[in-house]
Amino acid sequence: MDCSGLTVACVLWQGDFRGRTYSPEWVHRLRAMVARNLPTPHEFVCLSNVPIDGINVIPLQSDLPGWWSKLELFRHDLGKRVLYLDLDTLIVGDLSPLVEVDASFAAMPPSYMLPGGNGRARGGEGVVDRCQTSCMVWDRGAVDYLWEEFERGAIKRFRGDQDYISATTRKVEFLPRDCFIKLRHCPEGPPPKARVILSMPWKCEEAARKFEWVRAIWRR
Repeated sequence: MDCSGLTVACVLWQGDFRGRTYSPEWVHRLRAMVARNLPTPHEFVCLSNVPIDGINVIPLQSDLPGWWSKLELFRHDLGKRVLYLDLDTLIVGDLSPLVEVDASFAAMPPSYMLPGGNGRARGGEGVVDRCQTSCMVWDRGAVDYLWEEFERGAIKRFRGDQDYISATTRKVEFLPRDCFIKLRHCPEGPPPKARVILSMPWKCEEAARKFEWVRAIWRR
């Protein structure tokens, strides 16, 4: 897999949406974790509705709220290949296996397929448990239709961007399952193959107060 022209992207949307409290500091901390764990040359960018000192910010152009603003990732030419990470992920190992996966678009497996998961898809109104969008990788142009075909009515039909992407993506390939785990399933520390930890049920700041090993990771 040719990973030249790699961009690592995140999204910071600030406003009143389901108690979200992310700040520019989260962007700086994610960039620092990526820098420590990605040997491939890359550009780090953040799509945001606020300026962030020292970060290459791509201004959000729509008024989509909260996590729905992630869909703007697919309206921009971010690079030849893009690795996306949520702000509340902890990077604990070499990200190369994610960047180098042989797929034009690949996403994290749904939670029930991850280590510690129960093996059963979650049902419910607006829920599409086909993939998880906390981490995604794609090639330029491979999934532009996720933005081009988006209609605002989707906000009422789906629980969130993750469910819209799950329902709309024409072909979903998974990033390596063993690279991901939720913090609740590894409170004593990351397993050897882990690369990305979802800080659920805590947020990174809370988890850093609770676990000493997380504090060592959640630093600049």
